[in-house]
Amino acid sequence: MQVFDASSMVYGWDNYPIEVFPKLWEWIAEKVADGEVTLSQISFDEVQHVSPDCAGWLLKYDVTRHEVGNQIVICAMEIKVALGIENDNYHSDGVDENDIIAVATAQVLGVALISDEARQPNLPVNIKRYRIPAVCDMDAAQVQCLNFLEYLKGSNQVFG
Repeated sequence: MQVFDASSMVYGWDNYPIEVFPKLWEWIAEKVADGEVTLSQISFDEVQHVSPDCAGWLLKYDVTRHEVGNQIVICAMEIKVALGIENDNYHSDGVDENDIIAVATAQVLGVALISDEARQPNLPVNIKRYRIPAVCDMDAAQVQCLNFLEYLKGSNQVFG
């Protein structure tokens, strides 16, 4: 199973259009239907807001949407504390609440997070400016983070 962040699902949908890459989306449809491609409910809501057609496609295959339960909230709070974020004082260049929920969901499920947020080759001194890949690498999270293309390459699938 993999947890997708909204950024990766929308990235894939926009950059690998279903009309051009039908075999890719047939394969992803199988993964969605089998419960191997999932999203947090919050990430799904973001997809629905940004790309309603993608959200509709996901619903067609009954995508698993993980509700934010107690375990996810506890993990999210631990990540938030590790980032030094108090209340809702997020840095505009860093993760937000939805991002932290996506990371916490993957952490609780013990799976990789698929996110297309840019990696930061030089991490900021202010950890509140960390993006999803950097947060995943923190001791408080310890979640493998792959982008959409890395996920596809790792599948060893050929979409010809």
